[in-house]
Amino acid sequence: MPHFFFLLIIPVAFSQIPPNLGLTFNAKESAKLDKAKESLEQAGQDIKKSVSAFNNIPQDTSVTKAEKIQMEEEALAQLKLASKAYQAANNEIYTTYKEAIDNFWNKIGKEGQTAIGIVRSRYYEDLAKRAHQEALAKRDLLQEASQFDLALRRLNAANQLEADANLYHGRALRIYQDFPVEYDYQWENDPTVNEILAMKKKEKEELNEKMFGKHKVEQTEQKQAKDTLTQEQEKVEATPVPQEPIEFRVQIAAHTIRLDEAYIKSIYKGDKQVEEIIEDDWYKYQIGSYTSFGEAEKVLVEADVERAFVVAYQAGNKINVRDAKEIAP
Repeated sequence: MPHFFFLLIIPVAFSQIPPNLGLTFNAKESAKLDKAKESLEQAGQDIKKSVSAFNNIPQDTSVTKAEKIQMEEEALAQLKLASKAYQAANNEIYTTYKEAIDNFWNKIGKEGQTAIGIVRSRYYEDLAKRAHQEALAKRDLLQEASQFDLALRRLNAANQLEADANLYHGRALRIYQDFPVEYDYQWENDPTVNEILAMKKKEKEELNEKMFGKHKVEQTEQKQAKDTLTQEQEKVEATPVPQEPIEFRVQIAAHTIRLDEAYIKSIYKGDKQVEEIIEDDWYKYQIGSYTSFGEAEKVLVEADVERAFVVAYQAGNKINVRDAKEIAP
């Protein structure tokens, strides 16, 4: 009687190439991605064939033990070969996204280093790199496996990691392609800038503790706290500086060239005044100045302008909307 393994391979069209990100590519990039998708589909079929070959190995006495071992080795070799093809296709997607990201930085240079959204896109680039490196390790371990079931588990783990890497790269690229405009993409597990900074701080603290030991870190923290307390005691009590208020606006259009009044009136039929500002070498057209996100969101709905969105400022500087909502919902 044959033994059966369930194949957990990720559906190619829906996972390895991230869906619903609205990315744009030139003809060369699109051709590379189309070819990679075809290669993934073929490799996926080859993986299924190897699993089928393994599952169909007779477990009764109709074949000798030596014949069974040979069949298992052939199925495992087929799985390993298909894994290499699957990895090569995934690498094509990964490098295509990475090259597009690198092209963005070549064009923007240092100008975008402090732009809104860059913290988030850099975060996704880092996640993509980590997932890609973990996938490479899983693929290497797969090639060393001598048992089919172990190799298949490692293959599925590598497939998932590569899918994650492509998703993270895709999110980073989407942010870059929209630069300098920032959108609330409504992605799952999409942390705010403040949450990312908090995670980075925690990672740094954990690394310090690992490198120097918990006791030394605690001693350093205690000394810093004592020094801070001493400094505070030596200061004359000062009046607390109030936090700068948050200002929300509704942005209805943006372009690298000035838009004429007739065009603005053609997309916005309301009676509220539209202000033109220049920000990051872009002409931006915005409505109002509101102290809460809820108030601005109401105006956004009433404006009924396609791809309009709410932006936030503090002390004249643009900030992440989700961070602003935490302060002024």
